Amino acid sequence: MRGCIGNDNIRRWNNGGNRGLICDKDGATYRVTPNTMYIGMTTYDTNSNPTAVDSMSGSVDGLALGRTIHESHFGVVYNNYRAGQTIRMCFDAGSRFVTAVAAAMIPGSGNNDEFTVLLE
Repeated sequence: MRGCIGNDNIRRWNNGGNRGLICDKDGATYRVTPNTMYIGMTTYDTNSNPTAVDSMSGSVDGLALGRTIHESHFGVVYNNYRAGQTIRMCFDAGSRFVTAVAAAMIPGSGNNDEFTVLLE
């Protein structure tokens, strides 16, 4: 995984080359109640390069967070997350094999105003 989030702190799934909307199987829930959190996902091709997909979307307990078209990343600022709510992320890449990586972070909760990555 590229960037500042370690592999132990992310959710990863792929579409197996299947068409249609593919979501992370169980979603994620956290035991914290932050005022603000960042929720994001990036999609990668088989060479581990970011790749644009047909669509990406997310939800918290069924409430839609938005949708992107022909992008390789999806990210939102979410306010008033309550402990135990389920975050689901989804993408549609057509028949190309694509892997998605998702994480949630709380801003300003670490040293030097860095992010604290949430663990499930």
